[in-house]
Amino acid sequence: MKPLAPGWAWAPVVHLGPEAFKQGTANLPPQTHFPQDTRAGLLERLTPGLQPLLPTRHNPHQGFIAALTTITAPTLLALYKAGACGILMTDPTPPERHAIHLATALGMAMAHVSPETLPRSGHRFVLNTLSHQGPHLTRSPHNPWPQSAKRVLPAMALTSPLASPANPTPQTTALAQHHPPPQMWLELMHGQREEVHIAQRLLNANKACGVGLLRLEYVLYSDPGMDFEDLVWRLKAIMDALKPSPLAIRLADWSQAKPPTSDTELMGWNGRRGLSGLIAQRSLALQIDAIARAAMDTRHQEVWCVAPFAQQGAELRQVTQLARGRVRVGAMIESELGLERWPRWMGQEKAGVEGLWLGTGDLFASLDTHTREGLMAQVKEMSTRWPTWVCGQPR
Repeated sequence: MKPLAPGWAWAPVVHLGPEAFKQGTANLPPQTHFPQDTRAGLLERLTPGLQPLLPTRHNPHQGFIAALTTITAPTLLALYKAGACGILMTDPTPPERHAIHLATALGMAMAHVSPETLPRSGHRFVLNTLSHQGPHLTRSPHNPWPQSAKRVLPAMALTSPLASPANPTPQTTALAQHHPPPQMWLELMHGQREEVHIAQRLLNANKACGVGLLRLEYVLYSDPGMDFEDLVWRLKAIMDALKPSPLAIRLADWSQAKPPTSDTELMGWNGRRGLSGLIAQRSLALQIDAIARAAMDTRHQEVWCVAPFAQQGAELRQVTQLARGRVRVGAMIESELGLERWPRWMGQEKAGVEGLWLGTGDLFASLDTHTREGLMAQVKEMSTRWPTWVCGQPR
C-alpha cells in the first residue's frame, strides 16, 4: 500500500469501477445550476448519481471506503457527501493533485493498492495512513514566478501543506509537517458552507494568508433566483466566517460558456465578456453594492472587489466610482490587451485600481512562447510595485 493522504478509516469497502460510474450517471440531467463542463457542474451531477452505486443496506453515518481506479476532486467531494471516509485506488499513476489536497482537508485516508491486494467489496477494512508520509507541493526548480507574486491555489486545492505561492506547476512528493510559505492564498469555488468551513480551518491554523479569489458567478449559479438581499446574506456569512483574513470577490464573469441562468437583475448581461459585459447593466452596481454592504455589516476591513477580464480604464473607473471607497478595487488581467494597458490604469489613467490579478489560464492560451517570457518580466514589475495575485494554471 502506498499512502497518498493522511487519515484513518475502518469501514466496509465499496467497489466503484468505471462501468458502475457510467451506469450511475447515465440518467442524470445534463445540468441544473452549474454549466455541465465546469468542475461545479460535474460535482452537481455526480453527487446524486453515486447513491444507486452504494450497497442497499449502506448507512451513511457508518461510512465506507471507496475502491476505484483513480479519482478527481469533484468525484472525491461527491463521495465524501455520500459518506466515504477513505479512498483506495488501483491505478499506480498519481491522481490529480486537487483530489489529494481535498482528501487531506477532509481527513480522508487515501492510498494506492495493487489490484491483487484490493479488499473484496463489502469486506470491512482498516485503512491507516497516519503514520506514513503523504503528498505535499514543492517548488519547481524551473519556477517562473517571482517571489513577490501571491499565488492563489486553484479551487478545491484547499489543503496543500506546502503550496508554493510562486509555483504554477507543483509536484507531489512527501508530506511535510510545517506551515506553507506565507504567500499561499486560497480560492473558493462557490462559497458554500462546507467549502468555507475548510477555508476557515486553514486560515485559523495559519496555513494560508486569505482567500485570493471567489467568483461571484458561481455564487449566483448556486441559487438562480437569488435577489440582492439574498446575495448580501450569503456574502455576510462568508465574510463573518473568514474575517479578518483578506477576501477577494470577483464580479460575475459571464461568457458564452458561462451564461446567466435567469433574468434577475443580479444576472444582467449584455453579451460581452468580462467587465464589458456588465457595463450599462443594473447588475454591475448591484453586485458591487452587495459586496460593499456585506463588508460594512460584518466590519470586514480587507475585502476586495475584482473586475473580471479588465481591458478598459474607463470601465474600471466606473467600478471604483460605484465602490465609493467602501471596498478595495482590483483588476483581473486575462488578455494581451489588459497586459499592455495595466501600467496606464495604475498611472496616468487613475483608474482607482489598487491590486492586480493575473488569470494565467486564459492569458497563457493566447500567448506565444516569446510573449510568455516577456510576461514573466512584467509580473515581476507588477508584484514589486502593487499587490499582485497569480490565479489558475497555464494551459
